[in-house]
Amino acid sequence: MAQPQPLVVQPGTFQPLGSFQATPSGQTIAGIIRNTVHFPFRKVEIKRRQDSDGLYEANWFDITKFVTRFGSLQTSVDDERINQFVHSGVQLSVRNDWGEFNPEHDGGSLFFGFLTRYRTKVRVSAGYTDGSGNSFPSVTTQGVFILDGEIISNVPKNDTSLKCKSIISPFEETRANEVTGITSSMTSSEIMEKIRDASDGSGNVLFRQWISASSWDITPTTNIITGLGTSTSLDDFTTWDLMNQLAEVEGFVVNATREGGLVFGNRNPNTDTSQFSLYGSGYRRPNIIKFRSAKEAVNKLFTFVRFKYLDPDTTTSIVENGTQTVIDPGSLEWKYGRNTLELENTFFSDTATVNRIVAELNNEFSNLRVEAEIDCVFLPQIEILDRVDVSYREGSLNSVMLWDMKTWSSDTASDIDPGRLVWASETSSTIDYSKKNFKVISRKTNLDTFVTTLKLREVEN
Repeated sequence: MAQPQPLVVQPGTFQPLGSFQATPSGQTIAGIIRNTVHFPFRKVEIKRRQDSDGLYEANWFDITKFVTRFGSLQTSVDDERINQFVHSGVQLSVRNDWGEFNPEHDGGSLFFGFLTRYRTKVRVSAGYTDGSGNSFPSVTTQGVFILDGEIISNVPKNDTSLKCKSIISPFEETRANEVTGITSSMTSSEIMEKIRDASDGSGNVLFRQWISASSWDITPTTNIITGLGTSTSLDDFTTWDLMNQLAEVEGFVVNATREGGLVFGNRNPNTDTSQFSLYGSGYRRPNIIKFRSAKEAVNKLFTFVRFKYLDPDTTTSIVENGTQTVIDPGSLEWKYGRNTLELENTFFSDTATVNRIVAELNNEFSNLRVEAEIDCVFLPQIEILDRVDVSYREGSLNSVMLWDMKTWSSDTASDIDPGRLVWASETSSTIDYSKKNFKVISRKTNLDTFVTTLKLREVEN
């Protein structure tokens, strides 16, 4: 009997979950990735808005068989600069042989009888299978998006390009003053709950159309936000601006998860222990394809933090944390220069709270950390701020011992016998990590090649 063959995924092909060669039972995602042969899958589903009420249909509709190009997904936080969150959209290419992706007034369109193609919710899933219908990881969603860009039909090729925005785009498009019930006696987490529960005034909850109530992970806070007490205090903000300002005054980050949820919490690693081990050159069964770069992140070394929290601009409206520059080997300012983190946020007037936040920022960013960028095999389970450990050895020790590579000492200025044999220095490795701890600050997955690119920031063990 002919043996089943490993999956080779070609663009435009759909692989049903039950058609793969089986792997040993009782597998975990780490075990699946460690296998020498992989059986990945991809899936794209949509939820259209009903013409009757403008709300999304109840069930996801699978369009994978139409997809010819899946594109790349990226999520980042504190990557290029701190307090910056990036959740990219995705651009899909789909076959449009019979007008399936034509406007909703076309009877052959998948959107016929629905409100419009625009703002359709799109869910991209991918992972591995064991051939028995079991998928890994247990939740295979890689991102939830909104079809809200130009829909371009390529007539000669008879395909259509679907440009999908991030799940956070509705917050960027909604003015913060549309969220009612915010007062000057609330904490940041209470305001976030107001945003979560905001309605259109007719009982329809605005943002839960994209992110369900159970998918909001809001860390409770205690500081009262005093800068939002007037009727015009929110006029200059989008809802996303407001959410980021609230995160900043708490020393938090706000970001979307790959499962389509939203997190409002600190920038610490998600767990105290590593969630996954990455192995590369010098180790058996590596899952690192290419080590792109490693650097000491001097651009994120801030030896001084300056936080303006009151108006007007006076000496008492600013809190600072850092030390004066002195000529001393132990002085960060003398070693690396003065790099000041400037922040301005007038959401509260509690000096003690500002001092705490500034101290936390100074503690996080006054240490020089290593940052690395690596290409890996497909890692469908990795989340932003997950802790991982990296083992990688580039270069090697000199393994060939030749006498002519050694030198005979002629040091007559010491008591050492000038005829002794002096061993040449070992050839050092460019990269030599053994379970070095990092947190993930950027994750980009190419679903056409099944390659995950991670940017990592060093954390203390």
